[in-house]
Amino acid sequence: MQFRTQIPIPKSKFQIDYTSKILSLGSCFAVNIAERLDYFKFQNSCNRSAKSPDFAFFLKHPLKM
Repeated sequence: MQFRTQIPIPKSKFQIDYTSKILSLGSCFAVNIAERLDYFKFQNSCNRSAKSPDFAFFLKHPLKM
């Protein structure tokens, strides 16, 4: 009896290492990933203002667009 589904994951030709420069854009998920990359000393940039309520207001308010 098999309790897990085996999914073969091919190795990507795009590998991330410490010389890679990473840009994270988007939601608070991107900010959390960027914080983890900072912790492990990867070179990365992120729109950290995505955590602030003012940034969310700017994105959703129709008069600001």
